[in-house]
Amino acid sequence: MAKILQSFLQLAISFTCCINVVEGSDLPEKADSTTEQTKKFVNICELSANSGMFSHLFTVAHYLDKYDKGEYSGIHLDLGTGGLYYEQSYGPNWWGYYFEPLEVGVKEGHPIENSSKETDYHFAYAADLNLPRQRVAELVQKYIRVKPQIQQKVDDFVKSDFEDHFVIGIHYRGTDKYTEAPLIPYERVAESINHYVKENQIDDYIIFVATDEQRFVDYMKQAFPDQIVSLNHFRSTNGQPIHFVKPSPYLQGQETVIDCLLLARCHTLFRTSSNLGAWSTFFNPTIPVTPLSLRH
Repeated sequence: MAKILQSFLQLAISFTCCINVVEGSDLPEKADSTTEQTKKFVNICELSANSGMFSHLFTVAHYLDKYDKGEYSGIHLDLGTGGLYYEQSYGPNWWGYYFEPLEVGVKEGHPIENSSKETDYHFAYAADLNLPRQRVAELVQKYIRVKPQIQQKVDDFVKSDFEDHFVIGIHYRGTDKYTEAPLIPYERVAESINHYVKENQIDDYIIFVATDEQRFVDYMKQAFPDQIVSLNHFRSTNGQPIHFVKPSPYLQGQETVIDCLLLARCHTLFRTSSNLGAWSTFFNPTIPVTPLSLRH
């Protein structure tokens, strides 16, 4: 009888333990539910007044990456009257000049987190360093839409100047970029392109030039007569940066976006270190790239 009671007691203990394990398996779901309720909704409402277009896009990519991974409940972007590209006559929120509105996810019932100038640069730098090219391209494809009127300007230029040619894109970032990356002599750019076309036996080609330095355009036209195409954009003529000396903030932003999208439509890309050049590869993640310089 004692052995029977002992066996029954052990069976009861085992059964109780099984119940506890089954009940405990519900706990992660409850924790997940609580976490979902505490996810923050991000208002991208303020970015650094001194950062350029594609530095800001890196910050946006940072937030989109976290939202896409489920770390935020949603994102809303409205920059009001701040930023380098805001122009009163075109209304608030310069993002809307060039891109479709960005609002994703759920706001109701979630705590709000506002972006700040203080964190903008750090988030942009983190995204630049840590997000692979293909990942940013995925986020662009999923969440960022170019305005139809901007896309039409790009398509028109491609049709009139790119068709029936092998197009080599070159983005040369000069002026004040020496503080972040070494300035590359113009001659080295020409040598790199000459080597590329010779090695790949390319005879019929044109070179699309995007740059902030007019002297670079002039040099390339001398080095490659009848093969240079570029837009008539505002550029520095004295080596000084153009960010804060611009006839129209709106137009400067438009020119920047169009240059980036046109570089993405080239067959191959040569680029110095810059955010604009990097983002052209996010709009076209398969474009072959020859880097001409890296950050210090």
